[in-house]
Amino acid sequence: MIRTYVNGAVELYYDNSKKFETLTDGTKVTGTLRFDTSDTAITIADSKKIKFGNSDDLQIYHDGSHSRISDEGSGNLTIQSNGGNIQLNKGTSENMLVANTDGSVELYYDASKKFETISGGISVTGGINTSAASTFNQSSFNSGAGAITIAANSDIRFTNGAWTGNAVKIQHHDNVLYVGIGSSGIIFREGGTGRWKIDGGGHFS
Repeated sequence: MIRTYVNGAVELYYDNSKKFETLTDGTKVTGTLRFDTSDTAITIADSKKIKFGNSDDLQIYHDGSHSRISDEGSGNLTIQSNGGNIQLNKGTSENMLVANTDGSVELYYDASKKFETISGGISVTGGINTSAASTFNQSSFNSGAGAITIAANSDIRFTNGAWTGNAVKIQHHDNVLYVGIGSSGIIFREGGTGRWKIDGGGHFS
């Protein structure tokens, strides 16, 4: 049931099986350590760490200002789910990041979804601000007026490529910039007033 050693360990047994012993640097528990008090918690002081792995590879602690999960070993730090979603929340309800199983990844700004992966690419709610050149292979902008706004001293450039067929579009092909217009033509406006029109037959007016 209990064994004590002079200048050594104390051992506790359950049904002749050792479950607890003291060591030179602490204690050792064999089996499950359960907490059934009203607090049901393990309290660890600031900067004191819970360490996992033979070489203290994973460490979890609070440094007095921030809570930290530190991967100190080799390999990746993996967050794994058995089928449920993975969420990063503020408090218990405000989403910051949601990774849906077999589906989208969602990013939020102040609990408002702004970015989402979809089967065909991505969906963005709101504007996209870039500090460098961006390339769009196939994109849809559905925000109405000002859906695409080009900053001052910036431009739009069209890469020369294979002809993609007739449509209302702008395309660079065979070193020529093509502007494809609808059957009713194209109108150039200034101050809300039509100034110059090319009709569907290519006539100016």
